[in-house]
Amino acid sequence: MYILESVLGRQLAASFHEKSLLFPENQKRKLGVSISNQAFWMSNLQEWIMLNGKTKSSRDRGNLPWNSIFSFAVWCIWKNRNMVVFNRKDLNHNLSREIMNQTVEFFYCINSPRNPCHKALRAIRWERPPAGWKKLNTDGSCMGDSARAGCGGLVRDEHGNWVGGFSRHIGSTNSFIAELWGLREGLLLCCNLSIDSLVVELDAQAVVEVLENTSYVNNVISPLLDDCRHLINCFQRIRFNHCYRQANRCADLLARKGAIQDAEFISFSSPPLDICNVFEDDSNGASFNRLCPVRDVVV
Repeated sequence: MYILESVLGRQLAASFHEKSLLFPENQKRKLGVSISNQAFWMSNLQEWIMLNGKTKSSRDRGNLPWNSIFSFAVWCIWKNRNMVVFNRKDLNHNLSREIMNQTVEFFYCINSPRNPCHKALRAIRWERPPAGWKKLNTDGSCMGDSARAGCGGLVRDEHGNWVGGFSRHIGSTNSFIAELWGLREGLLLCCNLSIDSLVVELDAQAVVEVLENTSYVNNVISPLLDDCRHLINCFQRIRFNHCYRQANRCADLLARKGAIQDAEFISFSSPPLDICNVFEDDSNGASFNRLCPVRDVVV
């Protein structure tokens, strides 16, 4: 046990030492660690883990607890170092941003209320908007460890006809922020199309909850949130719905397209060939069975 601890301690120390040498000072500050913090750099492994793992005070402007940032930092730096040493991968110069992105997504999800409920089988399909309304579906996509993320979306009318669509390449981020990017681009598209009555559907419940919670503030994602909230005010009538992924397949394909495309942004005046079959399925009312929470309470 002592040998394992010593080896792990040396490896972790080496990882942080490499980080201090290879990362610019501004990236270190983003994680809230100062090079002059002797307690952080010089304490033994057990004290180091216990101290940082229990410290809940915030060291960043996004009000994220330090023990959450620390946990993701240890994992990401350790993983990145092993990828460089053993797989000959390039050093990830966006590592501090990746750590913060993962912490934001994790911290928001664990703090969202989760109530136990019964489930029932339902037929899930894309539903047309009411007469006089348009519907926007958006999605975000992250391609595993390839550091490629994208978003996409489309607008349809009350008859299911294509009004407009897009795909965007984002770069390196997490799925939560990719979803926000998709919503922002979709709302901007609808503003440019002079749509006044809009139904917005996403399969990311966390994003819907953030938008409904006007008091939610997080500086890491605030620029995107502020853009979305500003664009929302451009519509005379707007509704937000959470949908299941089976009802959001066209947006999912466009988001995946965005993640792998070389162009930063592509606009579509008609359905691209690779989503035509799914688009036709939606238009024809194709459905998929899924176990869904039963929300109705019988008194």
